Amino acid sequence: MNAKLREHADLLRRAAGHVRGHLVDVTPGPWMSVGETNRKNSIALVGAVAKRGTGQAIAVLAGDPRTRHADARLIELMHPPVPEGLAALFDRAAAAMDSLDDTDRQMRMTEAHLAHLADLMEIVRLAREVLREGVGR
Repeated sequence: MNAKLREHADLLRRAAGHVRGHLVDVTPGPWMSVGETNRKNSIALVGAVAKRGTGQAIAVLAGDPRTRHADARLIELMHPPVPEGLAALFDRAAAAMDSLDDTDRQMRMTEAHLAHLADLMEIVRLAREVLREGVGR
């Protein structure tokens, strides 16, 4: 097996497991961004809310008031189906990398295969970011 392709496939599988590990016991959502300001006490409460059973899960964001609302909208966007899909994408990309390795060993790599490999490398780059193994870290 081409060592580099195997390394990339392993990385993709690790990233899929990492994402799934963060989904254990998470509030399923849907998540909604919320914001409230109490001018009398100068309190700004911004966050994301999801219902869980009879209660709610709340992620409250503090920090720079210029970015809190954008941060809350990002949390809202990343409700559990999104990382579940990302983990599945990583698994499919790992399987495709394995398939390309078979093609490479049989010396049947075509331009179409190389284009597919280029697409897969973008997914590998994303997996490195998920694992915090990006370049320059």
